[in-house]
Amino acid sequence: MTITDPKMARYFMSIYDAVKLVFMAATTMLGSEIFVLKMPKYNINDLAKEVIKRFGNGSEHKIKIIGAREREKIDEKLFTDE
Repeated sequence: MTITDPKMARYFMSIYDAVKLVFMAATTMLGSEIFVLKMPKYNINDLAKEVIKRFGNGSEHKIKIIGAREREKIDEKLFTDE
């Protein structure tokens, strides 16, 4: 499995949570609010290890680290103070 950087972390949202967020925003918004769902952040390296553990079929799989791409962030931000 290929990953860019073992320190990277990303947020994930299920389809159910995305739909729930849309309906919640549509029913509670008053104007120009921004709604952000609290989501768990996952380390990409840990996620890759778990995928290999669950779906590796008993054979040995390795994680290949290729390095972050240009302008790719190690830590994803959902919003800033700005």
